[in-house]
Amino acid sequence: MTARGRTVRVANTHLDPDSPQIRNAQAEELRTKLATAAHPVVLLGDLNAPPSDPTGPYALFAQDGYADAWTAIHGPDGGFTATQIDLDTVPSTLYERIDYVLYNSMRPEDSDSGHIQVVRATVIGNKLRDRTLSGLWPSDHAGVVATLAISRP
Repeated sequence: MTARGRTVRVANTHLDPDSPQIRNAQAEELRTKLATAAHPVVLLGDLNAPPSDPTGPYALFAQDGYADAWTAIHGPDGGFTATQIDLDTVPSTLYERIDYVLYNSMRPEDSDSGHIQVVRATVIGNKLRDRTLSGLWPSDHAGVVATLAISRP
């Protein structure tokens, strides 16, 4: 993806929800592929693991220098995106954070590509006004929307 003359690699994923071993292997494979990107990386997706899992995907990407758009703006609290037990249950039953916008802003080998900074991050699909006309939540997950800025080096 190119924005204002700056190239950014964007990846989207949905890691295995049931098996930590498979999920972690998927995350490692993705991490390896993204490590060769010659530009800053934005990783979007359902990692199916909370930030508190020390051996999970979130920790793996954090070790590689990825920042979390939600925590950059709001800190570690809130931002719950999973899971609506029933789509017609009120109030919302979202109770954990497993969906992310992560970004790795500077690649040492491509220092002239710019730096990514988060400007804004919000959760959508978690408020009563977000429900469909028939009263259902739009999904069993809420979404994370982030505004990112790419500065000139």
